[in-house]
Amino acid sequence: MIVCTNCRKEMVCSRTGVLVLFGTNHAYAGDEFQCADCGSFAISTNSNSHQASPLSIEAKRSQNRLLEMG
Repeated sequence: MIVCTNCRKEMVCSRTGVLVLFGTNHAYAGDEFQCADCGSFAISTNSNSHQASPLSIEAKRSQNRLLEMG
């Protein structure tokens, strides 16, 4: 269960299959959660990163399922 730190309510999964990208190809698979009360978002990822190919990165970007972190 993912809990909103603002509202202390359970967050609901709003998107699955989000790719969180650090740098050019250091990636984590995850799901996006949203608080039904305040609208805050959080992404829960797995603990193991993987190398993401440029094609998979572009596919996720075109599906609006890519979050690029610095």
